[in-house]
Amino acid sequence: MRSILGWVAVFGLCLAGTACKKKEGEAPAPAPAAEVGPLVEPVEPVEPPAVDAGAPAAAMDAGLPVEPPPPEPSADAEPSADAEPPVDAAPPADAAPPEPPPAEFLTETGAAEGLGVESIVLCTAIENRMCVGEKREFAPGEMVWALLRLTNETRAETEVRVTYVAEAVSATPGQGVQLRVPAQERYTTFSKSSKPADGRYDVVVTTAGGTEVARARFQVGSSAAETPETTTPAEPAPGTTAAPAPPAPLGTELGVASIELCRALENRRCAEAASVFAPRELVWALLRVTNPDRTETELRVSYLAAGGTPAPGEGLALRVPAQERYTTFSKAGKTNPGRYDVVVC
Repeated sequence: MRSILGWVAVFGLCLAGTACKKKEGEAPAPAPAAEVGPLVEPVEPVEPPAVDAGAPAAAMDAGLPVEPPPPEPSADAEPSADAEPPVDAAPPADAAPPEPPPAEFLTETGAAEGLGVESIVLCTAIENRMCVGEKREFAPGEMVWALLRLTNETRAETEVRVTYVAEAVSATPGQGVQLRVPAQERYTTFSKSSKPADGRYDVVVTTAGGTEVARARFQVGSSAAETPETTTPAEPAPGTTAAPAPPAPLGTELGVASIELCRALENRRCAEAASVFAPRELVWALLRVTNPDRTETELRVSYLAAGGTPAPGEGLALRVPAQERYTTFSKAGKTNPGRYDVVVC
């Protein structure tokens, strides 16, 4: 019995060993190990060459040469002929500036010492205390009339002086023709004179105390801008004789810088200037004469009714010596009341 049990145990052990072998054979095969390549030493990174950010991307990716961007134009570079100018470009530095508008003739009015000038108008004649032919450009020797509208706040009798002087020149105290201003609030009066030489002149109005209250500018003859440019004469052809040059013109003609009327003269100066006289009272005329030619000559002084013109040779002849400036005088009286002119020729 014990032997049979022994064999059964052995047979059971054999069956168990066979089952174990089958289970071991059915076990999954192990996964293959990862292939390991040969070891490589680390290499330091190399920076790529600098590439312009403005270069095309295709050129950089392909490794092709990149064209540099066009250079910016410098301030001194000249623009090309086919380049379009900018719309807001400033004009070139050498461009001629626009011509300024013609300057108007100066006119200034004001007031002082209670006396004022509302307006001063220049013209060729005065009729009924109104200007006829108002203008600012006159011919040499043409009469320049100045019509003055005055205000007299104090309503006290006073006077003004009117002087015809060179442009921007101030009148000296006591210079000019004296005009009476009656004791009334408003008054209109006038003066006249002429200039023989071309140039710009001012009619200056001053008070009895010598303060300037008005000024008006006018032109006599042609201005300096209208004077033609001088040209260099061409050289004569070989074998010919050049024509003699014309003689140089003489200086400016004889002129009267100022004329003053007064009741008496002392040391060649007016002692009592006046413009209103009694019948038969002597009217003294003090003349300051300019003689640029410095040639001895003469002038004539006539006392005529207002607006009258002296006949040739009429009037008192006064000698003018050969000097640039000279002061002389004349005197006469009128019997009948009225307005008269002292005319110098």
